[in-house]
Amino acid sequence: MSYSPSSLALRLWSNMQVQDQLQVSQGELSVGKEGLITDRYTAAVVNLGDDAIDVRLGGIYALQRIMEDSPRDQPTVANVLTAYGGPSRRSGDPEEGHPPSED
Repeated sequence: MSYSPSSLALRLWSNMQVQDQLQVSQGELSVGKEGLITDRYTAAVVNLGDDAIDVRLGGIYALQRIMEDSPRDQPTVANVLTAYGGPSRRSGDPEEGHPPSED
């Protein structure tokens, strides 16, 4: 099967257009994924401040999942969880069944 030079040029141009569109779509998908991770992160951090223990626990699990899904965000999530579990949380809350620390 032989193609004329103009037919080959048209096919090459068409392939380049498809590749360009694919790159654009991949970029948009990446931006969308990052936006979703940001939304999930924000919601999880808000949950850490909730009064209900089950909601706070859900926030911790959500942050764990973000760490699995986004290696880029692992240090940030680890810092948040470390700060969340810091001295103020370790002191205990008698209303939640945790005895206060004996400092």
